[in-house]
Amino acid sequence: MVLSQAVYALGIIGLNENNQALTAIAEVIDADANKIRVDDNLAIASLLAIEKIAKKNGGFEEEPDPFFIFRSIIKIKEGNYSPNVKKWADMLLERLKIIKIFHHHIKRAVFYLRQPFILSVN
Repeated sequence: MVLSQAVYALGIIGLNENNQALTAIAEVIDADANKIRVDDNLAIASLLAIEKIAKKNGGFEEEPDPFFIFRSIIKIKEGNYSPNVKKWADMLLERLKIIKIFHHHIKRAVFYLRQPFILSVN
């Protein structure tokens, strides 16, 4: 219970410098997923925290490689968790893809807006 609240608080705070918050959440998920009796509340709190961090930061930092968090979400999806938690993990994976795509397009738009405008007249 206390661990669930601590993980959820990381999401509310939303800070994720060098993916430190996500690393901590992934370690908690990995430790729980390896147990025989998993904690559905901890998994839900972790999924909520991951989504909140992604939304507040427009995705995840590129360094260190953020794909470890996707592996942790997949552990929930394929683990001994209840069907509702597994479905939630699956939906989060889809939402994270959308956030990543959206963030990528914003980065490209900002890049193009910073380029000098050249008008060519023929």
